[in-house]
Amino acid sequence: TKKEYEQWRDAEVYQGCTFRVAGTANTTGFKLAVLSMFGTFIFDAESTMHALRTPGTRELNPLFGKHPGRVRLYSMGLSLTAVQVFLMYHIKKAANKKNGSRDRKWMFIPIVTDGTHIFAGVHNYTAPFTATK
Repeated sequence: TKKEYEQWRDAEVYQGCTFRVAGTANTTGFKLAVLSMFGTFIFDAESTMHALRTPGTRELNPLFGKHPGRVRLYSMGLSLTAVQVFLMYHIKKAANKKNGSRDRKWMFIPIVTDGTHIFAGVHNYTAPFTATK
């Protein structure tokens, strides 16, 4: 039937699970923004692990604790990034319904997130760390 075809056409199948795709909210630009958010998070997390190998250093983000392990960094960080993607998706979907596909307010989230992760990652690799007693 026509209704079943529309449901099939609007669904994206991934490993046996069906997810609804909300029309124009799932664009190439959106997918690239999501990839950049997760990519810059991984850069930040790995640079943090690199910096924490230096004696006397600690994590400054109180959510992670002073000496987080890789599991804690990734589990909390990926969860927070997933929440940001969820919010970004719904902001983009609402903006598309209201103003059409030219509304770019949703891009604020990935720009701020990526900028923060890039700044922190570069800082973690380049800052002169000194051991404190």
